[in-house]
Amino acid sequence: MTAPRFDTVLADLVRELREAGIGRVDWDPSRLIAPCAVVTLTELEPGTLDGDLTATWETVLIAPDLSRTASIRQLASLLGAALTVIDTDDRIRASSVSLPSSGQNRLPALIITHTTPVKGT
Repeated sequence: MTAPRFDTVLADLVRELREAGIGRVDWDPSRLIAPCAVVTLTELEPGTLDGDLTATWETVLIAPDLSRTASIRQLASLLGAALTVIDTDDRIRASSVSLPSSGQNRLPALIITHTTPVKGT
């Protein structure tokens, strides 16, 4: 069996989200300041004997802690950009998250769950 290249898929996803207009995207939240997106691998499901997998990702869109209306506008803008790249049939969940740059403050967020195939090398 060959090693799956989910690191390459992750790098491609981050690049595509940046190209779609989300300026700050990373898999390491310590490098980010809202507004931004954090991409996290949540699950790998075995597919075939040749090493192919299905990866499940969470892309967390995070707005700065502004007025409710301004935060919703910011999340809507991030979501519009993200959905040009991400194809999902799952519900998009509203949440709040903390970034290292925001201290203990919880920031408004939307969480998109999506899957991608990952080919073995």
